Amino acid sequence: MKEEKEFYTITVFTENHPGLLSRIANIFTRRKLNIESLTVSGSEYEGIHRFNILLKISEEQVNKVLKQIEKQVEVFDAFARKEENTTQHETTLFKIPTNQMLESSEIEALIRKYDVRLMKVNSDNTYFEKSGTQSEINQMIEEMKEHCDVRYIRSVKSTFIQSDGKLANIL
Repeated sequence: MKEEKEFYTITVFTENHPGLLSRIANIFTRRKLNIESLTVSGSEYEGIHRFNILLKISEEQVNKVLKQIEKQVEVFDAFARKEENTTQHETTLFKIPTNQMLESSEIEALIRKYDVRLMKVNSDNTYFEKSGTQSEINQMIEEMKEHCDVRYIRSVKSTFIQSDGKLANIL
């Protein structure tokens, strides 16, 4: 019987070494797993980086991948959480033609409704930013498409989860 796949966020705390991202990505490539989202940044621990990797994967696959990741010399801790046990937030940058923005009261109403931050306006385009949940941003995009030629870049998807305290004990 095939095991059901769910969204998991794998969090990895590592030293900052060239080539480590490639080695970790290769673990997923060899298993033919698709990364839905990847964020790498510094962490609350000085000199330690955090990888947040979102995948749709079975529990059995998660356990196998974690064992492989933990074998990497520079890895201090690696663990996985189901999506419902995380807090996710996305930032999306938008660009719409300024003339469409000025001619449509519906666009202005949507910008107010979704609490969008205006970044820059010039004669050709208006740029703004929206942070929130993926579903909220998706809904806003669909509504914007009805009123203007909207372009967007989903720039950041951040996931916050608490470790089990193992990392603090290692450090």
